[in-house]
Amino acid sequence: MRLGVLISGRGSNLEAVLAADLPGIEPVLVVSNRPAVRALEVAASAGVPIRVLRLGDFGGDASARDAAIGAALEGARIELALLAGYDQLLRPSYFTAFSGRTINIHPSLLPAHGGAGMVGLAVHRSVLAA
Repeated sequence: MRLGVLISGRGSNLEAVLAADLPGIEPVLVVSNRPAVRALEVAASAGVPIRVLRLGDFGGDASARDAAIGAALEGARIELALLAGYDQLLRPSYFTAFSGRTINIHPSLLPAHGGAGMVGLAVHRSVLAA
């Protein structure tokens, strides 16, 4: 199965996926919304092609950026997209452009600690406050 991974940060989830060396899973593309993150180094060192699609590259139009992400995945013939620390909500334009399946790795128990703003340390604060 051809795997695309969407990332925004350090790449610890990406590292785990690559280290798992799962039979039948072939990571073939990493897409980031940020140009200078460690996850891109992780992908490059594993020989996985990289695409950086920043919101600013699309004049701030998140729908256009998300459509471009979906198109990049389609162009790489991705069958499964993994949101592995990707910190943006995907608009419907992504799902229109990408016909494969998408799975999100969320850093906490849903729905108890999800919703707007639940990224980074906010997730941990929410769990500790519960």
